[in-house]
Amino acid sequence: MWIVFFAFSSNDRILWGDENYYITVARDIAAGRDPDLLPLWPILYPLFLSLFVKLGLESYIFYFQLLLFFYSIYLLYVMLLSSGIEKKRAQIASLIALATPEFLFFAFSFWPEVIYLFLFVFSLHLYFFRKNVVLGPFFMGLAGGIKEIATPFLTLYFFLTFLKKRGLKNFISFLSFFAGLCVVLFLNLYFFKEPFIAASAPFNLWVGITDKATGNFEDDNIGEKFSFTLQRASSVRDWYLVPLNKVVEYITEGSFDPIYHIKKQYMRLLDYCSFLCDMLPEGRIWSLGYGWVSLNKSLGSLLSILSSLYYLFVLMLIPSGMYEACKKREVPFICFLLSFVFYTVFVFSILHVKTRYRFLTLLFLTVFVPTKVKYTHLLFAIPLILLAIC
Repeated sequence: MWIVFFAFSSNDRILWGDENYYITVARDIAAGRDPDLLPLWPILYPLFLSLFVKLGLESYIFYFQLLLFFYSIYLLYVMLLSSGIEKKRAQIASLIALATPEFLFFAFSFWPEVIYLFLFVFSLHLYFFRKNVVLGPFFMGLAGGIKEIATPFLTLYFFLTFLKKRGLKNFISFLSFFAGLCVVLFLNLYFFKEPFIAASAPFNLWVGITDKATGNFEDDNIGEKFSFTLQRASSVRDWYLVPLNKVVEYITEGSFDPIYHIKKQYMRLLDYCSFLCDMLPEGRIWSLGYGWVSLNKSLGSLLSILSSLYYLFVLMLIPSGMYEACKKREVPFICFLLSFVFYTVFVFSILHVKTRYRFLTLLFLTVFVPTKVKYTHLLFAIPLILLAIC
C-alpha cells in the first residue's frame, strides 16, 4: 500500500529542506554549471544524483533507491542467517523492516538515507561474511562522503581492532578504510578547494544544545543559526569555528541544562510523528507549505495514524530484540551492530536531532526483533513509548 502511495504521489510532494539542496546541486553538476556548495552537506549524494540527471533518468531515481533498499534488507537477512539467527526470526525482522512506512518514504525522497544504508550494509557484508578486508572497509570510508555520523565510530573500530589483534589483515582493513576517506577528502578538495570529510558536526552541536522544543519543527531556530553562520563563514574552517565558539559561549554563560537537554533530545528522536507524518496533511512540515499539500486531509490523517501506530508497535518490540541480540554478542557482526546502535544513541544525546536521523539506528534495531515477546520486556518499552508520545 505504501509503495503504491509513494509511487503515485511523490511528484505531488513539495520538496523540503535538504532535498532542494541535493537535487539543485546535482542538476548544476550535470549541466556543467558551478554548483552553490556548502560544506554542511557531503558531496557524494549530489554526485550520485547528478549521474541520473546527466543520463536523463531523474524520474527513475526513486525506483532505483527502492531497489537498493530492498537489496539492503536482503543482505541484512542473509547476514542474520549467517550469524546463527533462526530463519523464522530473520524473516520476521526483514518483513517488519520492509513494511515500515518511514523507511520506504526515504526511498522516494532526495535524502541520502537509503544510499547510505546500502553502502553501509554492503560493506558490512563484504567485511564480515566475504572476509574482504579491502573493499569492505573502503566502502565504509567512502560512506563518509554521504553521511558522517558513523565515521568516528568506524575510525575507532578499525584502529582498535588493529591494536587488539594486530596482523596484516587488520592493518590492511585500517588502510582500506582510510583510503575510502581519502576519496572523500579528494572530492571535497576538488569541489571546495579544501580537504575535509564534512563540516556539519559543530553546527549540529550548536543547534542541538540550544534546542528547547521537545518536538520536531517546534520553535525551530535552525534557520536563524544557519544564516548567522553563513554570514560569518568564508571558508570551511569557519564552518567549524563559528558554531564551536557559540557552543563555548552558550555553556560558559550557564544556559545549558544537561538534565532537560537529555530528555528533550530523546523526545525529539523518538517522536511518534515521523518525518513522513510531518509531511502529510496537518503535519508540522505540511503546515509550513511543504510535503503533500494537495492531498486529501482525511486520507492524510489516516496514513499518518497508520504510520505512527506501526512505529509504536516496532518500538514495543525493541527491548526484547535487544535482549535476544545481547545473548549473541559474541558473533562479530551482531557485536558490531550492537556497538553501533549504542554509539548512535550516545551521539543523539548531544547533536541536533530530528526523527529522520533515527533511520539507520531504528532499522538496525528492527533486525533484532524476536519471534516471541516476553511480557517482562514490554515493561522496558514503556519509557520509549512515553518519550515518543509525550
